[in-house]
Amino acid sequence: MWKSVACALLIAAAIPAVPGTARAEPSPTDVKLAEELAQQAFDAYTKGDFAPAVALYKKAYQTSPSAVILFNIANIYDKKLKDKDQALDYYRRYLHSGETEPDLVKRASDRIDIIRVEIEATKQTQSQSEDHPPSPSPPPLRSPSSSPSRSPAMSPQNSTVPPVPPASRSGWRTAGLVTGAVGVVGLGIGGVYGFIAKSKNDQASDICNGNACVDQRGVTLTDEAHRAALVSTVSFIVGGAIVAGGIGLYLYAPRQENRMNKIGIRITPQLGPQLGGLAISGTWQ
Repeated sequence: MWKSVACALLIAAAIPAVPGTARAEPSPTDVKLAEELAQQAFDAYTKGDFAPAVALYKKAYQTSPSAVILFNIANIYDKKLKDKDQALDYYRRYLHSGETEPDLVKRASDRIDIIRVEIEATKQTQSQSEDHPPSPSPPPLRSPSSSPSRSPAMSPQNSTVPPVPPASRSGWRTAGLVTGAVGVVGLGIGGVYGFIAKSKNDQASDICNGNACVDQRGVTLTDEAHRAALVSTVSFIVGGAIVAGGIGLYLYAPRQENRMNKIGIRITPQLGPQLGGLAISGTWQ
């Protein structure tokens, strides 16, 4: 669903700063390397190279920890490599990571319950086999026409959920920097129009005598000074709000951005006889 960036800026500007938990942040170089490794792991998974995909995901997690990588590793161990113990371990690590998402939490919790039941059933079957070895018997005869059919929707290939594609936190921060730069431009425009307003007002004061002005040029200069002052005021207000929004986007960039990969911002100058300034709009997915 598409949303307006302008609304997000106003919301971010209204939210007070909240002190965060102290933690060591990975360097931008490590974050970029981890994103590249995660993309390589995802590509390996799509090609059917599941063991290399797990190795690449683990390397990405060591470079820059991200909870969704733990879920991806658990998912491959569970659905592709059939290693139930490793799958349980990584599903649990994901649930205790502190950076979970509701839909992935449900999927991880459901798989943990199912895997526990499967492991227990396997243990009971092995125990019964050891106590009462089955006597060899010929396999039952079956007619080819009696073989149960399997619909495409129930095939293992279609029932397996692929890993979550790699996500980037840098998109939000880039948007914050761009938005902040736009706000600074707005403040600069406000300063320019403020200078123009003062200049025209001084010229009008030289022509007119006090509040009463009979010279048409003085009246024109006064009107132009008022319009420039209005543009200056609006530009300062809009520019300040945009700067605050950019700071909010940069500081509150989410750590998990599985679905936010594209950000678009459009800046349009707005000038008229009574108002001037900048209009900012855009979308994200």
